[in-house]
Amino acid sequence: MNCPHVAIRRALEQDIERIVKIERLSFRYPYPMELLKSYIARSNACFLVAEVDGEIVGYAIAEHERNTLGHLISIAVSPQWRGKGIGKALLRAVLRKLKERGVQKVYLEVRKNNLIAQHLYESVGFKCTGEIPNYYPDGEDAVIMVLHLDPS
Repeated sequence: MNCPHVAIRRALEQDIERIVKIERLSFRYPYPMELLKSYIARSNACFLVAEVDGEIVGYAIAEHERNTLGHLISIAVSPQWRGKGIGKALLRAVLRKLKERGVQKVYLEVRKNNLIAQHLYESVGFKCTGEIPNYYPDGEDAVIMVLHLDPS
């Protein structure tokens, strides 16, 4: 990681305004505040934030859906902090948390043209397994990616 002093911890409700700001800077169709708040409260969700010197600079959300299946919902890093390894650190941390809950397979959807995100996911072992046509509100397709977690 190129960025020193990164701390990753569970998201708290008082973090929501900063998380929403990162969400809005990161996505064309951001999740609403109430949905993000609901993920903080869900017992089956793993919602982490990354902090640098006490400032929230990124987050990751995943869910333990059923049995051994997990879903990576969202991951984002504030634009000025991208390219410093924070996204990969968040991704690895959320995958560790899912594995601790017994998850063996994680899937996600990502925009077909978001090659930077796809490369991040591939760097930890995700593989493309298919596409969903017209998945996003603007009609863009999604790529489905899957990672099988080592049970050991």
